Amino acid sequence: MEFSTAYRPVSPEEAVRLAKQGKDLEASRSTAKKIASAASEGKKSVRDPIHADRTTGSTEGRKPHYHPNPRTDHMSSTALLLH
Repeated sequence: MEFSTAYRPVSPEEAVRLAKQGKDLEASRSTAKKIASAASEGKKSVRDPIHADRTTGSTEGRKPHYHPNPRTDHMSSTALLLH
């Protein structure tokens, strides 16, 4: 599995910990789903489609993503970005 923060690669354990803290991670679709599921502690993770930035209304650079369940406020929530 490969995933990273915006700055460095992280281990699977660290990725789950960061997801629970509300940090953004980048991963493949299958890895993002696995990390979101692990961070959800038995609950079903949440997959969000591409949606517009609340400030600009733009979808440029936005991707579908997963959130752990329960998730925090969307403005500061974890987004396991698919690439």
